[in-house]
Amino acid sequence: MVVSESRGWCAGAFSLEGPRRRLAGLPGDERGVVFYYTAIIMFFILTLLTIIYDVSQVSEQKMRAQAAADAAALEMAVWQARGMNMVQNINDEIYDLDVVFAALYGVAGGMTIIGEAFIALAEIPYIGEIFEAIGEAIEAAAAIIADIAYYGHKLMVTYFLDPLRKVYMYGSMALGYLSANNVAYENGADRIIPSISYGGSSGGIFGKIFSFIVKQVNRLTGQFVALGIPTSPYAALYLPLEAKKPDRLPLNTKDPEGAAGAAFLVLLDALCTNEDFEEMCADFQETWKDAPLVSRDPDQLKIPPMIWIVHKSNDLTFFSKYFLGGGDSKDREFPVIAYAVGQAMGGNVTERSSEDNPYRPIGKGVAADAFLVPMNTLEFSRSVSALGVTLEFSFQDYVDKLFAH
Repeated sequence: MVVSESRGWCAGAFSLEGPRRRLAGLPGDERGVVFYYTAIIMFFILTLLTIIYDVSQVSEQKMRAQAAADAAALEMAVWQARGMNMVQNINDEIYDLDVVFAALYGVAGGMTIIGEAFIALAEIPYIGEIFEAIGEAIEAAAAIIADIAYYGHKLMVTYFLDPLRKVYMYGSMALGYLSANNVAYENGADRIIPSISYGGSSGGIFGKIFSFIVKQVNRLTGQFVALGIPTSPYAALYLPLEAKKPDRLPLNTKDPEGAAGAAFLVLLDALCTNEDFEEMCADFQETWKDAPLVSRDPDQLKIPPMIWIVHKSNDLTFFSKYFLGGGDSKDREFPVIAYAVGQAMGGNVTERSSEDNPYRPIGKGVAADAFLVPMNTLEFSRSVSALGVTLEFSFQDYVDKLFAH
């Protein structure tokens, strides 16, 4: 019994269970601390992963936005180049037609002179009446030829080619704006004009009409995704062309002021003495030679460039919004903005393409093409004068400072 008691005492004296119970309650106990460390580390790891994911998303949106901006800038430059080429082609066509019509006018004028000469012989006895009849017949035939030239010019040039030339002058820019927005939209650019919110119609006829109008407006403004900024006010709404009075005769006359030009003008004056052509003579003197559309600045073989801007919205994850955003969730959805500069270069529009450049084939336009150009090569118009008032601009200074930073 004694031995057993002593064994029991020894067992109790050397048992660690008691001390473990006492040590477990001490303030220095570190069991479970790794859980908090793990939670904090996982928080930063998840934050880093989400930020990396958001950066990749922003980069993707940036590339898509840049593709949309490049497409818009290049599309506008393509339409400008097409318009310049077509206007030059129409100038050549009008010039060729003027050569034909002027030749007919010259023939009619010469015939009128001959007819007047025969009529002057009417006083000759016996055969004077025959000469007079021949002269009147020649003048009548001359008037018919002049009428063919006059109405042919009216139909083919005044009513068709000249308006078509104006259509390309203005329409190329209008279609360029539309096409630029279309290609930017297809490349994923976001709308610039916010959509109109409407809860829906109440069932009445006016509510349905209003709902239909709102839907159509949102549909139209939804594809307005690219903003084009011209660098020159003269190239904002139409191609930089202007009507110029031709300085030569449309008969390939090398010296309009010389003998050949003077002889041709004598024939035109004689045509106006033809009684059968007298009614059209007043209008004929103003329209027999057309004013071509030529480049506003013939020394510049390019059109002022245009800057195109698009944007893409971003929806950040929770951690990125927490670190990068503000109090409102809308403040954390910042857009990605991209820009590109397009320009049509390669030639200018003249009265006759072969006279401007002997190596430019007739019928090939001005050989203009579309290009993307660097932003730092832009040159802005610093002043605009109209009605005696000159406005000064400093766009170039802002651009220089923007890229300097």
